Amino acid sequence: MDFSGIGIVGILLLVLVFFALVGFVKGLAKTLMALVTLAASGFAAWWSYNHGPSRLGLYFENVPDFMNIVCAMFSGVLIFYVLYKIFYFIAHPFESEDEEERKKGWNFGFPAGLISLMFAACFVYFCVNRMRTTDELSELKQMMAHGAGSADQRSGWHKTVMDQLNGSALGKWLFRHDPLWDDNKAKLAKLAIIYYQSGPEGLANNPQATAVLTDPEFAEWVVQQADLVKALKDQDPSALWESGILEKALEQPDLLAKVTEVEL
Repeated sequence: MDFSGIGIVGILLLVLVFFALVGFVKGLAKTLMALVTLAASGFAAWWSYNHGPSRLGLYFENVPDFMNIVCAMFSGVLIFYVLYKIFYFIAHPFESEDEEERKKGWNFGFPAGLISLMFAACFVYFCVNRMRTTDELSELKQMMAHGAGSADQRSGWHKTVMDQLNGSALGKWLFRHDPLWDDNKAKLAKLAIIYYQSGPEGLANNPQATAVLTDPEFAEWVVQQADLVKALKDQDPSALWESGILEKALEQPDLLAKVTEVEL
């Protein structure tokens, strides 16, 4: 795929402009409002289902297993209600206004374009975030199959897109302000692969990484986690990434501090 023309950043900007212009079409704004509300509610429910019990475990002991469902339902309903109220206020800021004028002003004009632009921004953000995750999994897969030094040998359109994003101001800003991305999680996954393949001396030329690889708690963690060992043996980065093992390990302050200092 050739991005030598306007490039991937130009394409993303065109998507934003396109959605902003389409937002002026009558009736679209309310549809987008509903889509954003439902998407945000669904994401909140999904995130709470996977991470809610572990967060509650930081403050309460013996969190019941069914709390993942409770967290998901509560978060989904709460986000839906909050966004519904926010969008309703934006759509009807002046209740004394004539109904026809109010409807016209919301469905056609600046508010509709603004909401469409917001939807497009969210769409672009989640696409870039998912692309970043997919790229990371591809790198982990390459490391599992061919060793730590093989990650830089990847090629193809996906790597081209990521290289363009990493080299652009927009891409750097998105990556730097991505609340859904945990760079420490990615680094810990790579360190686990390196330790599994080469032991504690796998990165002798990297003092920060060596400090993690030679850490007794880290070594014990790699060996004792059955799901981790299975994912590494099966060369399945997705299983490792989605298992929750990495996040749980990073809850240890000492390990987190060491991993944060690592540059890979």
